[in-house]
Amino acid sequence: MSEDAAPASTSEDLESSATETNEPVVIPFKAATDDAREVDPAELIGKAIKTIYRISRNDEYELPGSYGIAFRDGSKYHVRIHAIYEEGDVEYEGDIDEDEFEGKTITACSLLSCTGEFFDARIPGILGQDRIQYTAIGFKVDGSEKWNLLYGSEESGYDSDGWYEYSTFYDVFLICVNRPGRARAGRRGQGRR
Repeated sequence: MSEDAAPASTSEDLESSATETNEPVVIPFKAATDDAREVDPAELIGKAIKTIYRISRNDEYELPGSYGIAFRDGSKYHVRIHAIYEEGDVEYEGDIDEDEFEGKTITACSLLSCTGEFFDARIPGILGQDRIQYTAIGFKVDGSEKWNLLYGSEESGYDSDGWYEYSTFYDVFLICVNRPGRARAGRRGQGRR
């Protein structure tokens, strides 16, 4: 190896790089849940988006809010946080408005290691801020080289003195809820009687 060649990066190097620069770092897919529907985000590459939509939280079943992505081929995916948290929601952050994705094709999609600020003013003796690493799903679309992020977060409101109380991040995962060409249950093929 020449003296000018840089050594290969280790996962520890990548993690410290993400922490120092605040830039997301691509990480390999590893299933985060026992849900058989969980898929590698790379499965979305090449798919044309029909719509991206927010799914409201379900307080009755203590399910956090999530995001859905429907594609022109009929497939649908949901980005979720672990229900064990019972709090938080999946959020979107990107340069493209959610209603402007229609017809765009995903050119890159991966799990990303991101770093954000954890803040909790409710814990006595803690200064309140710390860095926290979390896993987001990032995707790029044709015409843009920037990552659009879907990530889990939880925030509380302001206390009586107007101070923000609490903010944190959660890991997310991707599930496939409908594959293309899958027949829907019901009357299909029954005809008139």
